[in-house]
Amino acid sequence: MATIDMNFSFLWQIFNSLILLVIVLAVFIGICFLQAHLSKKENKWLGLIIPIVKLSLSFLLIGLTYIEMLTYLDDPSSITLPFRNIIFIGGICNITTVIYFIIYLICRKKLKNKSAVDKMKIKDL
Repeated sequence: MATIDMNFSFLWQIFNSLILLVIVLAVFIGICFLQAHLSKKENKWLGLIIPIVKLSLSFLLIGLTYIEMLTYLDDPSSITLPFRNIIFIGGICNITTVIYFIIYLICRKKLKNKSAVDKMKIKDL
């Protein structure tokens, strides 16, 4: 009976992890669509809102991580290992920032090409 309970508990944890993964992916995809929508607007600053907010949040997380590491560090001269961890955390946090910025650049380039084509059509008339 104990093995059945343990197997059920393990399966339940996997199920919960999969549900969480689906929710996180759905939120990420939704934010990507919102980023694309904002990037297609005439105002170029609207498309930069999400990447700037995400970059600011990652800097905040890096700063808090640095402060926390200094708090628990016995010898401040041995900062190299925590510094590597901070760079790793910064890199992981900014993956989505880079994705949002790439979406912005692609949408802005398409908008610029479309406006150039529209100007040429107007000249041809």
